[in-house]
Amino acid sequence: MPLFKKKEQSAQPNLEQLLSEFNRSLALIVDKQLLIGNIVAKVKQICPVESIYIFLLDENTGKYKQQNEAKNKPVVLTSRSRLVSWLSVNEKHLIVSDYPDIINYFPKEEQEALRQLGAELVFPLKVMNQTNGTIFIGKKNDGTRFTEQELNLLSILINQANFAIEHAS
Repeated sequence: MPLFKKKEQSAQPNLEQLLSEFNRSLALIVDKQLLIGNIVAKVKQICPVESIYIFLLDENTGKYKQQNEAKNKPVVLTSRSRLVSWLSVNEKHLIVSDYPDIINYFPKEEQEALRQLGAELVFPLKVMNQTNGTIFIGKKNDGTRFTEQELNLLSILINQANFAIEHAS
């Protein structure tokens, strides 16, 4: 009989510890690009996904600029886009595959942007009632749907990250 029992490795990361570490890192990182890299890494730690793209509003141009590396041609979103309007009004994430009618409401170029980015989830980044950005999250690597727990945890993480991005800006 072993003196110490080997602790079983859980499939899910310790969510409380993950959020605690993330909060500490948000307080320490002031460089916007490092912060964005940290956010991307934490989202992938919560649920391994194919892709994550973060867009932030450039107030000078009124366009949302992609902040992290692009694997394909650049996507342009404006503050007048129907997708951004939908996110602003509904103040919640959009699960692309669950709402084809909403996606069909968007103009062809926005539908193409969602397809090009491989987006399955789109979260608004809101501060003081203004949508300052969006996060596009691709499908999960294992092909399963996002669980309610994952969606709730992503919402918490993205809300925390949103204030940190705003502060770094």
